[in-house]
Amino acid sequence: MKKTVILFILLSCSFYSCVNNSNISNSYQETFSYKGTYESLPANHYLEGYKQSLTIKKQENNKYEIEFWGSKVNGVRGCSFIGEGVVKNDTLWVDVSLEDEGREILMTITPNHDQLGVDVFTKNYDERFRLMLFCNGGGSLAGEYVKNSITKNSIGTFTAENTIADVLQNMPLEQIKKKKGKGEFAEDIYDDYEIYSRNGQHLFTVTPKDTGNINQKINRVLISHPIFKTNKGIHCKSTYQDIKNAYKITKIVPTREHIVIIINELNANVSIPKTSLEKGWWNKKTKTVNANKIPNNAQIDSFVLWWN
Repeated sequence: MKKTVILFILLSCSFYSCVNNSNISNSYQETFSYKGTYESLPANHYLEGYKQSLTIKKQENNKYEIEFWGSKVNGVRGCSFIGEGVVKNDTLWVDVSLEDEGREILMTITPNHDQLGVDVFTKNYDERFRLMLFCNGGGSLAGEYVKNSITKNSIGTFTAENTIADVLQNMPLEQIKKKKGKGEFAEDIYDDYEIYSRNGQHLFTVTPKDTGNINQKINRVLISHPIFKTNKGIHCKSTYQDIKNAYKITKIVPTREHIVIIINELNANVSIPKTSLEKGWWNKKTKTVNANKIPNNAQIDSFVLWWN
């Protein structure tokens, strides 16, 4: 009897410990990382005139520093807010009340259903206009924000460790279109998975190394939307001058219709159409591309990350 009681106590303690640890760790934090940079995605095509950004930095004790800012319109900053939030019940909560109000007014930051970023709103619907207080010209902090940073092994919420199956499981299938991609040669055929926003904007395309196997890791990412940027500001609409100023160019090689600029620092390459080059761009003696014949304002038409 004594042994049975001891065994029961040990099992009970073990069970309690498991439950308690689960509560403390907050399961959602393990599936979505709030930390990062975000940008609001307009409902229609990409608008160069105004951009609203969000940065979330993780601090100690499950707290986060939150900063919103908008680009200037007619010399006036669109939106501006800095605060502190905490994750609880799968949501990042931020108090946006004023010092003399004596009560909390909570802004909520939650992972959106397509796992591409976050949705910003208020806990209580009737308090939604509070998020306009920090903006000029009728703007608001509320809205959809896409996680938009590019690194050598990540884009937005996806990393080089993700498989195609991860993409299919985490995103709504109506935002994914599978197509047969083709390379430079007729035998080069790929399974391309085009990723779209909720309002139908093509964001990027992920491709495994081989066809017919969704359990492979992502091998290639073709970036289609300029909302995604590196920490040096490079995106899929950048110019040759932008690239030169931001990164060391490893190599430039020609293909059938483009020159390809390889950037080892990013595990990436960008392409410029040969039609954009000046006469004499190919040096027949050295069999190399003459970089001096690439116009600084030549715009890239392809931005690809290579991962596995």
